[in-house]
Amino acid sequence: MTGQLEFDWEHEPSFARHASRRVMLAFFDWLGENGVAKRSIPMPDHTSRQWLVFLYQAVDRPALEAWEPPEFEEE
Repeated sequence: MTGQLEFDWEHEPSFARHASRRVMLAFFDWLGENGVAKRSIPMPDHTSRQWLVFLYQAVDRPALEAWEPPEFEEE
């Protein structure tokens, strides 16, 4: 499962959302490699049945929005 992340920049704190836990784990690692230290671990959103990562610092929004999830084989 791939596809772009959804971002909610109006929420405080801002967050990214995706249906795949593996995609969010890859995004979490990428954030750390690119200087975004203040972030949550990926966690399930029981309302939307998707995964969230909260962002607790200022970020380069265009860079995050341009991030492409890796291709994963179906499990």
